[in-house]
Amino acid sequence: MFHCSLCESEIIITSSHCERCRKIKNIGNTYGFNEILEVLEVVCLRNGEQRQRKINYLKKKAEKETKENMEGKIYGQDLNDYEKPKK
Repeated sequence: MFHCSLCESEIIITSSHCERCRKIKNIGNTYGFNEILEVLEVVCLRNGEQRQRKINYLKKKAEKETKENMEGKIYGQDLNDYEKPKK
């Protein structure tokens, strides 16, 4: 019994890579590992400016939700938006 040589978390018996890592390896063989690395860096990793924009966005969203809570629109106090129960 061995650990996968790529993710090092899956235990394998017959090969050097687990099923997930084998798929990643096949994609790398098809498209090239440099291209895959570039895609991962662009899509998955954020630079400082992107992180700050995300923080600002989440702060504005939280402020808006807090304001709506204070006005009573989230917790069901504004019943005009809801369907009236059938009798």
